[in-house]
Amino acid sequence: MRICAVFGVLLLAASTCFAHSNANGFGYFALEWPSDVTYVADGEDGDWAWYDPNFIVTPDEMGEVVQQVIPDKSDIDVSIRTAWSQAPDNRIYGFVRVTDDSLHAAETDPENGWYEDDLEIITDGDHSGGPYRDPNQVNAQQWTMHVQVPGGYSTPYGNGTTWLRKDADPAKQWATAYIEADVSLSPPGATHGSTNVTLGYEFAMPLWVNLENDEASTERVVLQPGMTIGLTYQLNEADTTPAEGAARTHQLVTGDVNGAHRDQDFASDFTLLTVGEYTRGSDAGTAVEGSTWGKIKATFDE
Repeated sequence: MRICAVFGVLLLAASTCFAHSNANGFGYFALEWPSDVTYVADGEDGDWAWYDPNFIVTPDEMGEVVQQVIPDKSDIDVSIRTAWSQAPDNRIYGFVRVTDDSLHAAETDPENGWYEDDLEIITDGDHSGGPYRDPNQVNAQQWTMHVQVPGGYSTPYGNGTTWLRKDADPAKQWATAYIEADVSLSPPGATHGSTNVTLGYEFAMPLWVNLENDEASTERVVLQPGMTIGLTYQLNEADTTPAEGAARTHQLVTGDVNGAHRDQDFASDFTLLTVGEYTRGSDAGTAVEGSTWGKIKATFDE
């Protein structure tokens, strides 16, 4: 990755995202999906071997809005990869790996999944910002991903792992048919109450300028190199259940402060990098170590 190109992207991101909220101080990046790699929605990372590890988001680059303290990695750890593709595919992709010392997934009401272990993905495809609860998730959307376990809840949307949640008109759930997603859980047989589990949240989806109750009235965002989108990851983690008197011990977020669940002025920003602006796969291990990207990130801590 050429240092001048990266600095140019950072300057572009900085010029467009100050109204928004980034836990790392300057924004995040989505890497263009290579044309020779096939996406497979299975909750596994085999199709992500190409991803430049220097752009993986970890808790060190996230905020925490429940206790204001990043939890120890022995409690919960997370890594986030984000990608995108140009037309005609024209989608964003994500893979979020979570290791958790205990799995809490006993909720039976889909609206209350945020009480326990759960991933929220909040999208503002045209980066317009502002409140989106009223009107009812038109200009931005809050999606949820939730592992399915025996006795837990399920939904009729897609394969049951991803849908619009909280104040969403059911008529808008047509959009879930355009999402390819799945959640993996290991070790085999793990369920609510299991210890030392690993979850893989994987998704590919289009973005919308305005998500209406019918597809004909809805405009899709056309992703372009260098553009910045509003995209916020919010990982909920529980060490107890509501029945035990507490819920959601932590929420790790890419936004700097709490608020993206209602207003996209609190969203984090992802700038779209093209092939050639990052280093692929195994070549990335030493390509920028201690030099370009490492030094660039270090300047934001000074």
